[in-house]
Amino acid sequence: MEHVEARSYQLEMLDQSLRQNIIVVMDTGSRKTHIASMRITAELERCPPDKIVWFLAPTVPLSTQQKEAIRAYLPAIKIRLLVGKMASLDQRNIK
Repeated sequence: MEHVEARSYQLEMLDQSLRQNIIVVMDTGSRKTHIASMRITAELERCPPDKIVWFLAPTVPLSTQQKEAIRAYLPAIKIRLLVGKMASLDQRNIK
């Protein structure tokens, strides 16, 4: 995905999320995933390289959609999908 300029409300949500634990609730199409991608980038920049960032979604289809969207925003980041329907939830699925 080409570089997407963050809008002011997205930067405000990112800033709030860096200061406290929040849940971002906004309309469909408001690019909440862009906010999440910026937050993931911030976490990866301040964490040791062996750390894992978890992104949770309530359904398998949404999990798959978010995985692909985040991959588009952050193509250099290794991304794995882990969902409840997997036969084995061992560590090999998330490395």
